[in-house]
Amino acid sequence: MQFYRQMLGSYNNSSPKRKNYLSLGLTLGLLIILIALIFPAVNHILKLNREIADARKVEEQLQEKILALDEAEKNYTESKDRFTITDDALPTGSGVDSHLIQLERLTVKNKIKLAGLQFSDTPLSIPTNTGNLTVKQIEYTITVVGKFSNINGFVSDLEKIVRTVDITSLAISEDDNILSATINSTTHYLGKPSVRSTQNRSSNQTAGDSIDVPVEGQ
Repeated sequence: MQFYRQMLGSYNNSSPKRKNYLSLGLTLGLLIILIALIFPAVNHILKLNREIADARKVEEQLQEKILALDEAEKNYTESKDRFTITDDALPTGSGVDSHLIQLERLTVKNKIKLAGLQFSDTPLSIPTNTGNLTVKQIEYTITVVGKFSNINGFVSDLEKIVRTVDITSLAISEDDNILSATINSTTHYLGKPSVRSTQNRSSNQTAGDSIDVPVEGQ
């Protein structure tokens, strides 16, 4: 308090010019003190603004990814049926069991009798490693008995099923007014590339190389 009085007395006794310099010095000192006090707060505010701006950019990017994922899910849902059709048209593995069901349904639909059926070069197992698959084919022969119009309808329906089927030959014979048709066909599937040596081919016959399907009444 005494120091303040001394300073005040010294100031009052000073010349006007000195008072001006002293006032200017005190003002500058006060500004410096205020700046020193305010600068950390300003710096902190600027830092918060940068973090907010970065957060907004991240939020925009996340929103774009969410929209992209929604669009991908929508496209997958719309294409899901197409994937199923593709699997039916070109299955992984021979799919002999499902194809047999298709053939049996077609015979029932067209009111003809299935008299014989033979598949050749047909692996029964489904490939576990799908990374190295190739398009392979199965040759098979089907014999049906019935009226010509019904046999013609069966052949037409066989060519229209989703699974790829190529009819390579068709032979029709008649015995006691009963028509019998022998149809040679080829269907396709995704399977492992088969590598067989000549020795194995001549000495071994695997169980999956030929399938004769027994038919009732034979």
